[in-house]
Amino acid sequence: MATPKDSAAILEIYKHYILNTAITFEVEVPPAADFRRRVEGILRCYPFLVFEVQGEMVAYAYAHRYLARAAYDRCAQFSVYVRQDYCRHGIGTALYTALTEIARLQNIQNVYSLVADKNPNSMALHSKIGFTKLATYESIGYKFDKWHDVSIFQMITGGHQTPAPPFIPIGEVPESQVEKVLADCCRLAKI
Repeated sequence: MATPKDSAAILEIYKHYILNTAITFEVEVPPAADFRRRVEGILRCYPFLVFEVQGEMVAYAYAHRYLARAAYDRCAQFSVYVRQDYCRHGIGTALYTALTEIARLQNIQNVYSLVADKNPNSMALHSKIGFTKLATYESIGYKFDKWHDVSIFQMITGGHQTPAPPFIPIGEVPESQVEKVLADCCRLAKI
């Protein structure tokens, strides 16, 4: 699990994607203090995971609220970013699998992810993990003097019981359960 102290290293990974790709539609690197507040905000309710190799952070993934209205509180959105030199080692798979299992512990019923059109590796990862492509927003983002499409992916993680079980913030999920998920999923990476 990430901590707010990890925000500078997380931002360093994210910075590459902001400045060099249309994988994120953020166009300016946020100030470190603002980014730290983002991490802190996510950690209040959702998991924010980091992946380290020999003590060096090489990837991160997190869940966050999908939409603001109360009826969506059992849905989440996932994002993952892997440092370029560590792509294709199963780290994204390990992180997304962990997020999925933790989402189930939180009673999250549906998970969504937005994938930019020029990111076939991410599209493959989402399909591999069990996401289904729902739709494509055409020409929704403008970056680097080009319009970009974004596909929305969904994975159903719960049984949609009635009455619905309440959303459980990450801080209320037993730490031993989270640690077991992380240990199990870490083995999926080929490092």
